Amino acid sequence: MVELKNVISKKEAKDLANHHCSVWNTHIINSIMDLYDDNVELFSPLAERITGKFNIKGKDNVQQYFLTGINKYPDLQFKLINVFVCLDTIVLHMEGAGKARLAEVLFLNDERRIKKVMAHYECE
Repeated sequence: MVELKNVISKKEAKDLANHHCSVWNTHIINSIMDLYDDNVELFSPLAERITGKFNIKGKDNVQQYFLTGINKYPDLQFKLINVFVCLDTIVLHMEGAGKARLAEVLFLNDERRIKKVMAHYECE
């Protein structure tokens, strides 16, 4: 049976999503990294293009990837399109670099920090 004590409400999901985009749009790396758990794990086809690795583990490694991405896309701004929620995960449907559409599945810990992120990019 699924433990239901840490279920994210629709309102909390929307608040988390808006906060996530707002923080990212500042490009302030320390503020961005405060969103993530120390043991965060990231899966992304963009990470593979930038670093050669599809999967990045650990806050320090993820931070290095983010810094590389921010430098590569200095005008990066996320525009939230929609939010989806299920138990302790939220999905952010957004526009990102170059107005490309993406969806990020964020798995959250009890403190609502991101412990795993899976970035999905629109098929063109």
